[in-house]
Amino acid sequence: MVCSRLITIMFVSLGFLISCEKNAPTTSPSPPATSSPAPPQTAAKEAPAAAPAAVQKEGSSVTPRKPFKETADEARKKLEEAGLQYTEAAFLENVRNGNATAVEHYLAAGMSPNLQDADTSTALMLAAEKGHTAVVQALIDAGADVNGRDRERNTALTWAAGEGQVETIKALLASGAEVNVENKSGKSPLTQALLYGRTAAADILKQAGARDPRRQD
Repeated sequence: MVCSRLITIMFVSLGFLISCEKNAPTTSPSPPATSSPAPPQTAAKEAPAAAPAAVQKEGSSVTPRKPFKETADEARKKLEEAGLQYTEAAFLENVRNGNATAVEHYLAAGMSPNLQDADTSTALMLAAEKGHTAVVQALIDAGADVNGRDRERNTALTWAAGEGQVETIKALLASGAEVNVENKSGKSPLTQALLYGRTAAADILKQAGARDPRRQD
């Protein structure tokens, strides 16, 4: 009797354990943690290199060009209305004649302010020699090299000094003309002024720092 009860109890306990095991919640094993690959690094963009500074030829002095008052098309139309051809020869002729308005139109239309004639004289030299200060200023404003030289190594200041063009000398000096340059013959602007008796021109050049060749320093 006791044995049968024990057997009954054992079967009941075994059934209970089996029932609990069946009803227990099942948990699926967690997948192993995987580290997501780091996003590829992109190289930092380098700042664009600064544009190299403009290099001027030794001895040159170019004033940054001022904006023209008219477009190239407008300037050419005005030249045509004035009966002027758009040619280098016509441009240089107007420079020599001191026609500042026409010269400004030529420059605005695209003519080079550093144009040279057959003798290698620049437009600036031609105007400086004649004392056409308005033309000189127009050429400088358009980017003419005030220290440009001809084949004899003269500059516009050399020509202006030899002719005693006082106002033109002032304009050239104000725009960076070198006062003690020498030509192939070793003559400076002051030498030229003294040689031809241009006293007023010589005084201005001395005030600007010109060395007097007559002094034995």
